[in-house]
Amino acid sequence: MWARNKQTGFTIVELLIVIVIIAILAAITVVAFNGVQTRARETTRMDDVSKIRKALELYRANNDRYPPHTAIGTNAPAGFSGRYGSSYSYSVATNGSWLNNLLSANIVPSVPVDPLNDNDHYYIYWSSGVNGYGACTQPFYVLVAYGLEGGATLPGSRTLTCTMPDGTFPSNWVNSTTQAVFSNTTTP
Repeated sequence: MWARNKQTGFTIVELLIVIVIIAILAAITVVAFNGVQTRARETTRMDDVSKIRKALELYRANNDRYPPHTAIGTNAPAGFSGRYGSSYSYSVATNGSWLNNLLSANIVPSVPVDPLNDNDHYYIYWSSGVNGYGACTQPFYVLVAYGLEGGATLPGSRTLTCTMPDGTFPSNWVNSTTQAVFSNTTTP
């Protein structure tokens, strides 16, 4: 009697099923990982904004004013055209120097930059003295986290509440799905 050579292994159908299952699991993992990364960056932004706001208030307590903002200048991201056009002067930079006044006053060891820190994701700072902007009757600042990814505003953010002398509202400092606005102002 001849011994039969019995071959063992997987059939093509079994291999295809395994490949499909692995592909589905990989797709689920990639989607979940991207969501985790986005949430981590939004958490970093919230933490950065909190640190900056505390530093701004400490600066004001020491100097009776908020640090002045600076023009965009040479430290802007490559190709940066400015969120609000060239008519505005506000602080933004990719090298962490966008609030040098906080650094030079030894209030912070470094100024945070956005986790992505590119032409579409950055922080903006603008300040004004008393009666420097419409109906605001106190020195104030505006801090914007621009380039939000989660589609929702960051906790504690709110639209700037000062109206212009002619009664119009400054549309540039408004919360949206792409930017969170923080300010010390109260409704006049």
